[in-house]
Amino acid sequence: MYKYIFVVFCSFTVSIANAQKTYTNPLLPSGADPWVIYHDGYYYYTNTTGHNITLWKTKNMGALRLAEKKVIWTPPATGAFSKEIWAPEIHFLQGKWYAYFAADSGNNFNHRIYVLENASADPLNGKWIMKGQLNLPENKWAIDASVFENKGKMYVIWSGWKDDVNGEQDVFIAQLKNPWTAEGKRTLVSAPTYPWEQNGDLNNPNDVKHVNVNEGPEILKHDDKIFLIYSASGCWTDYYALGMLTASVNADLLEASSWTKTDHPVFKQSPENQVYATGHNSFFKSPDGKEDYILYHANSEPGQGCGKFRSPRAQKFTWNADGSPNFGVPVAAGVHLDVPSGTDGVTSSRKNPVLNSNFPDPTVINVNGTYYAYATNSIYNGKWNNIQVASSKDLFNWKYEGDALPQKPKWASHTQRYWAPDVLFDSTLDRYVMFYSAQNDDTSLNMCIGVAFAKNPTGPFIDSGSPILQGKDFSNSDPMAMIDPQTGKKLLYWGSDFAQLKVRELNDDWKSFKAGSVATPVMFPDKEKKYSKLIEGSWVDYHDGKYYLYYSGDNCCGDKANYAVMVARADNAFGPFQRLGDANGSGSSVVLEKNKNWFAPGHNSIVKDKKGNTWIAYHAIWPDEAAKAREEHKDKHVRRVMCIQPVVYKNGWPVVEMKY
Repeated sequence: MYKYIFVVFCSFTVSIANAQKTYTNPLLPSGADPWVIYHDGYYYYTNTTGHNITLWKTKNMGALRLAEKKVIWTPPATGAFSKEIWAPEIHFLQGKWYAYFAADSGNNFNHRIYVLENASADPLNGKWIMKGQLNLPENKWAIDASVFENKGKMYVIWSGWKDDVNGEQDVFIAQLKNPWTAEGKRTLVSAPTYPWEQNGDLNNPNDVKHVNVNEGPEILKHDDKIFLIYSASGCWTDYYALGMLTASVNADLLEASSWTKTDHPVFKQSPENQVYATGHNSFFKSPDGKEDYILYHANSEPGQGCGKFRSPRAQKFTWNADGSPNFGVPVAAGVHLDVPSGTDGVTSSRKNPVLNSNFPDPTVINVNGTYYAYATNSIYNGKWNNIQVASSKDLFNWKYEGDALPQKPKWASHTQRYWAPDVLFDSTLDRYVMFYSAQNDDTSLNMCIGVAFAKNPTGPFIDSGSPILQGKDFSNSDPMAMIDPQTGKKLLYWGSDFAQLKVRELNDDWKSFKAGSVATPVMFPDKEKKYSKLIEGSWVDYHDGKYYLYYSGDNCCGDKANYAVMVARADNAFGPFQRLGDANGSGSSVVLEKNKNWFAPGHNSIVKDKKGNTWIAYHAIWPDEAAKAREEHKDKHVRRVMCIQPVVYKNGWPVVEMKY
C-alpha cells in the first residue's frame, strides 16, 4: 500500500465534463498581468495584449475561456500612447468606469500611465473616452498603476523610476484628486532590497545589464490591515515572486514609515508543481463573498521568460492567525479546483469530490451530527500535516481543520509517512482513539501501527508512546478498530503488502493486544482476477446481524493505479468471511470501481448519517490528472480526493449507489 504524497502536473485543459463543479489552471492559454473586478454579478477580466485593451465578461471565473469578450480600446498608430500597452486595469469609481494602463511611443523611456473613462453601466458597452496621461508627481517612467480607496480618499500605486535612468523599479504611492488626476507628492514605499528581489540579469547587449524590480502593486484589505502585494525580481526570470507590505487602515498611507515589508516572498515558483515566474497578481472574491482568490500569471516551464508563455491562473487562499494572507503554493496546471462558492447556476451542495484536495484513505465518523474526516499525511496550503482532519455538517461541504497529530510520536519522529488513520470514540475512556500507520525511526523496521488519544475529534492526538505492531515490511498498516456489537470486545483489523488481512482482540485501554489472543486471518490476497493481488484498507460494518468486510486492492496510487473496493460477509467478527463473488457465483466481489468520471476508487470507510442512512467515503483520482501524468512521467503519483456515495443493503449485500 504505497501512499505517496501527490505530485501535480501541467495541462492546458479545462474539464468540460466537470465544468459545473471544477476548473483547472491556466484559465486561458496565454495572458500576462491578469486583472479582474466583480461588479453587479459579473467578473470583468483583462490582461496585457500589448496592442489593445480587451475585456472579458463572465459569471464564472473557472469558465473564463468561454466568456464574452470585446476589444474596448485600440491605440492610435502613432503618438505617446501608441505602443507597448501594458497591465490594464478597470475600476468602478464615482459612478463611472475607469481604465488605467501603461503605454509609450515605441521608446521604453517614455512609458507613462494613461486613463480612459466610460459612463456606461456595462464596461463592454458605451464609449471609452481618453482622459489623458495620469499626471503622477515628478512625471518619471511609470507602469503597473492600480487605484484604491481608503477612509474616503483615493490613492494610486505604481512601479516607477526614482530618476530617469533604467536599473531599478520601485513602488510609489500618491493621492488622487479624482480618478484621472493625482495631487501632492509621491512616496517611495518599496525598493528591491532583499536578494530575492534582485534577480534581474538581462543578458541583452542593447539594454542595461541588470534591473532590480518591484512592480505590479495591488491592494488587499482584511480587517484593520492593508496589504500591498507586489512582484519582485525580473519577470524574465523564474524567480519572479510576490512580496508584501503591511499598513494599518488608520495609518497615513503617504508616509513610508507606515508600511512594513515582509522579509521573504509570500508567493513564489514551485518547480515540483511545474509553475515558474509567479507574479503580477490581482484578487477577487467568490460571488457569495465567502472565499478569497488570487489571480496571477506564471509559466509552465523554466526559462520561458516574460512573453507569450505567461498564462493566467487562479486559486483560493486563506488567512493566517495574524490576519495576513496565506497564498499557499502555486497549484499545478491541470489540477481540478472547486469553482468559487456561489457561482451562479454552477455550484451544487451535493457533488463529488466532497474534498477536492489530496485526502487519501479517508475515515469519516459521526459525532452527534457533525462529521469528521481523517486522512493520510499531505501538504495543504504549503504546510505538511501528519494526519489531516476536516469537519462537515452534511457530509458534502467540508472545512479543513488542519493536523490531528501535530506532534510526531517519538518512535516515528523522522518520517513524513503517516498513513491511513482510523478514529472512534470510547465513551468509557471519554476519549477519541486513533490508530494509524507510520514509518519507524529504526531503519531495521518499516511501517508500524500506533495508537493516539485526544479529548476532541480534531485533536491534538497524543501518541501512546510505542507502536502496537511493527515489522520489516508494510503489512502492518491500514488499521481499523471497532467494538464488536455482539460481544463488546475491542478489535483491531489491519493488513497490506500482499499479505493477509487480520483481526486481533485488544485490551480495554487499546494500547496492546489481549493476552492469549492471536492474529486471525480474515481475507487472503490473490482470490480474484482484477484487484486482489494486494489487498488492504479493511473496514467492517455491522448490519442486520452480519459483519461486512470492505477491503481494497490492488494498487492504490499513481498514474497506473488499479484499485477498487470489494466486500465479504460473516456471522462473526473473526470470520469466516464469504466473498460476494463466491456467494453470487460471479467471481467478482467488487462493489466500487473506476468509471468514466473517476479512476482507482478505494480505501473506504462507512458512516451513518443523522437519519441512519449509510454512506461510503473513499478516495479516487481524476482520470485526466492520471492521464496527463502518464504522458509526462513514469509512475507519477497524483492526487487522491475524497468522494462519497450512498450505500443500500439489498438481498443481504451492500450496493453503492453512484448518485453524485
